Amino acid sequence: MLLLVAIMTGCKNSKEFRQIKSFSEFPLTDSIRLTSLQIADSLSYPTRIYDYDSLFAFKDLSRENQVILFSKKTGRQQTIVAKGRGPYELLGAWSLSAPDSSGNFYIHDVVTSEIMRVNLPEALQQATGYAQKMQLREDLLPMECIARTEDSLFVGTGRFEDCRVIKFNQKGEIKAKIGCSPQISSARTANPQVNQAYIGVVKASPNNRSYAIACRYADQIEVFHSNDTTQAFFIKGPMLFEPKTKIVKGNVGLEAECMYGYVDLAVTDQWIIGLFSGRTLSEKRANQGNALHIFTWDGTPVARYFMDQDCISIDMANDSTLYALSIAPQPEVFSYKMTDK
Repeated sequence: MLLLVAIMTGCKNSKEFRQIKSFSEFPLTDSIRLTSLQIADSLSYPTRIYDYDSLFAFKDLSRENQVILFSKKTGRQQTIVAKGRGPYELLGAWSLSAPDSSGNFYIHDVVTSEIMRVNLPEALQQATGYAQKMQLREDLLPMECIARTEDSLFVGTGRFEDCRVIKFNQKGEIKAKIGCSPQISSARTANPQVNQAYIGVVKASPNNRSYAIACRYADQIEVFHSNDTTQAFFIKGPMLFEPKTKIVKGNVGLEAECMYGYVDLAVTDQWIIGLFSGRTLSEKRANQGNALHIFTWDGTPVARYFMDQDCISIDMANDSTLYALSIAPQPEVFSYKMTDK
């Protein structure tokens, strides 16, 4: 049973806090075996996988590449965003959005504060003008991660003092400021500096009705509805940990005993699937996980699966197949048919 608690903060809106009191609240717990796609030779240094139905997009951290496309059908690999400052280059590609109805997807550069629009059909053909850049306005900074909620609207997370999420359009115009500080602590007083430690991944459901944020250093998922300007609720627990931070020369750092929470997120119209670590920073493969925590969009626990691989990233374009990226001992992509359960 979920414990529902309304928490008042400095924000004008209240937060609904849905606490998972025990792992036993997941009605199904099981081990699952992943299937290797055997494409390790095609990967360089990938850190994120995005499932775009007919192809994968990888965020890459090699010296040359930023974003790589990989065809599921042909196995063809194509670098579309190299590292640099040119018209088709970025310095710090961080998050990618799902494609819109015109085949455009968007890449956020955390170094230059730019968003690049990439037309997939044109990029695959290397057509002139397949990418365009937009400089983020000062009032949208500092932004960390973006997701597309509608064809012309985005949500972005960042170290904002007066909200959790900013909704903006392709011109960079702010349409709404949503939610409050992500901190859920006994102190109840949100520290804007500590908000930096609540970085995470934001992804929107394919039907654009909802989106979720998975916190990297807390066992916390935040849920929003696209047509609402207030935060829906938090899913928290059962370990109930938050980032352990310290202030060093005015900057927020993480204590050695700080734990990784959800290192990535996959969403469908039915499910929120969090890739959970639960390891301290000093542990081996701390930024990876093998546990999948699955919830419905109303926060109900569905299942807790343990994969036979430690993975750093997951994604899922539909309710059928989950894809998981492992980086040790070498990069590899695995799949699992959710219909098998």
